[in-house]
Amino acid sequence: MPTGYAVRQRRGYARELLAQTIAQERLRIARELHDVVAHGMSVITVQAGYGHLVIDDRPDRARAALHVIETTGRETTTEMRRLLGVLRTEWQHTSDQPGGSWADNGTDRMSSSTEGSRSSRYSPGSAR
Repeated sequence: MPTGYAVRQRRGYARELLAQTIAQERLRIARELHDVVAHGMSVITVQAGYGHLVIDDRPDRARAALHVIETTGRETTTEMRRLLGVLRTEWQHTSDQPGGSWADNGTDRMSSSTEGSRSSRYSPGSAR
């Protein structure tokens, strides 16, 4: 009897730990998503304001600002879709196979798929 109880306790603890790990990963991805969207919108807003200021006197600079707006919008949308895809994959794994897929490799895959996206997209001194 005591052995069965210990095994149940250990399994319960493992399930709780897994749920906590998944929740922490979701929070990390949500923060990453917020950073991506907030940065993209900031760049777009600044460039739109600049373009508005120079459109009459320097149409070439206004055109350049529009190009930055277009590029930033596309990059931000792509990054947002990628992060949402990670969340969808995570949701499918947790709803289809409770416990098994994440215990094996799910959180490692999520961490590696989002790792470095901030450093590669938003390095200091990048031209925007």
